[in-house]
Amino acid sequence: MRANPSIERPWGRALPAALALTLAAAGQAAAFEQPKSWPEPVASEELMLSLGEVARAFGPHAVVFQSALLNEAVRNGSLLEATVGAPVYERRDGRKYVIFSLQSGIVYNDNHVSADERAHLAWKEIVAAALRRLTEFELKAEGLGVRVGYHHRPYRDERSLREELPDGRGEAEEMTYFLTIQDAAGVAKGSTTPDAALGRVEIRRDGGLVELR
Repeated sequence: MRANPSIERPWGRALPAALALTLAAAGQAAAFEQPKSWPEPVASEELMLSLGEVARAFGPHAVVFQSALLNEAVRNGSLLEATVGAPVYERRDGRKYVIFSLQSGIVYNDNHVSADERAHLAWKEIVAAALRRLTEFELKAEGLGVRVGYHHRPYRDERSLREELPDGRGEAEEMTYFLTIQDAAGVAKGSTTPDAALGRVEIRRDGGLVELR
């Protein structure tokens, strides 16, 4: 199945990525600006306004980062539908984070990719690669969180897997990466390597803390 990039709005159905990336929602926490409900159809003036609202709510690079996440998922082997959700604010240990959610559509092969390797690949090929598409990175928060969803199962090759999709997609898993804005900006600027930043990232697999070996 060909990947079909789209973005989800919390107040409506998923939209094609090229249109919906300008319609990302504002934060859902009570202390932050609430998303505006957009009627259908959306005029071009409203699209431009929504882009400004996202920048004001989350920072100037939020929409660009959403697009980069989606592009990296598709570029790195997305076989199912790839979707990116609207960012939200979340408090963690007294710090404010902007959380991005990506369903990558990737199905990792358990015959060749271990659980730790999935954590490394989702970081290196999606999160860090998306950051490196920017030359700088700024959000209205102290931290960045990225949730990357994918599936995994053993399969012989991509052709045999495609023949079994979508039912044979395997087990769903979500890897979440929490890092400081300073580390995210360092990766974007090239002053911090993805490997160096990963050593300071908090990683959680389906909510459980991951310690990479």
